[in-house]
Amino acid sequence: LQLNSGAVLVNFDYSTITDLAALKSAIATALESYDTTVGATRGGCTFSAVPTMRQIEADGKRYEFVGSEVIDSWAIKLTGTLIEIVPGNITRVLATGEATENVGKTVTTIKTRTALKDTDYIGSVTWVGDTSKGAMMITLFNALNTSGATLTINEKGEGTLPFEFTAHQSDVEQTEYAPYEIVYLNPAQSS
Repeated sequence: LQLNSGAVLVNFDYSTITDLAALKSAIATALESYDTTVGATRGGCTFSAVPTMRQIEADGKRYEFVGSEVIDSWAIKLTGTLIEIVPGNITRVLATGEATENVGKTVTTIKTRTALKDTDYIGSVTWVGDTSKGAMMITLFNALNTSGATLTINEKGEGTLPFEFTAHQSDVEQTEYAPYEIVYLNPAQSS
């Protein structure tokens, strides 16, 4: 069973983590910085991995058979709604947003470029959460918010900022696997 809403982390390196205690420690450290978190969310997150499939047509084909479909592409997304609105979160949601601070760091100005740069893609966005038997991580590689920014401001309520991070291949030659991975860390498997 997947439990609770989890956390969304930016460029979270879990490659050397082999047990739940180390994972919990690494998550606690990551949550201390706005640079490594997407921010507090409401309503949890949604992960989707949807293939675009095409049927191969052939003369005399009366029904589908094994091998008659091909996958043209995958749409890999992690969506949610932020309620923690700080410059780092807004610039990530804006995709091409740039934040600059004045000399005294009392004013931050955010502007949005009209063109993408390679540096706008986030190396990885990882959702990490509890399961009834350990932990689960879903990582999107080369993530970019593709839904734009819609800040909803409520009277007597919190502002909300939805996001839709989409995973991208690192280059056109990377076609063997879709640009994401799911990792389970179970207590029985931990060392």
